[in-house]
Amino acid sequence: MDTLYDLLGALPRDDAEGLRTAFRRAVKSTHPDLKPGDPDAALKFRQIVRANEILGDPEQRAAYDHLLALAHIEKDPAAAHPVAARVYRLASGVMALAGVSIVAAGGYLLLMHMSMAFAPANNADATTRASVNGATVGLADSRGPADEVTTIAKKLESRIPSEALVPRAIPVVRVESIPPLNFGAPLGGG
Repeated sequence: MDTLYDLLGALPRDDAEGLRTAFRRAVKSTHPDLKPGDPDAALKFRQIVRANEILGDPEQRAAYDHLLALAHIEKDPAAAHPVAARVYRLASGVMALAGVSIVAAGGYLLLMHMSMAFAPANNADATTRASVNGATVGLADSRGPADEVTTIAKKLESRIPSEALVPRAIPVVRVESIPPLNFGAPLGGG
């Protein structure tokens, strides 16, 4: 919707002289005698003359300016419901903060997961398993059937948690338990 100021081509802060100058320019551009081919020229001319009458009277101009201010306030939904607008801004800020926090926490957890995947194996876990495997080999040599040894090894594994800090032990390997390596025919004929 055009305001009376828009019809004249003036600004609301213009004084009486500025309004008179804007009125003269608007009348020259829309006068029906100067634009005989334009069917809307007479209507536009009458609207410009009426706008000049209203804005030229200080009381009518003050009332019109007040109505314009009220219309501007009605257009702004935040001004109509200031509490609702404040709650909306607060809720939007909280939701944005929650989203950023979730993304940051997810990134941190992903980084920790990735660093654990590429980290060297846990020494305590490897040592525990080596100790259990060494005990299994020693039991197999000294006690008897392999089934009994397997059962004992499983019991040992279930009793020792993998996270336990066990001092690093070097597994004892007996030379008799290593199979001979075959590299092919002996050198030097045969």
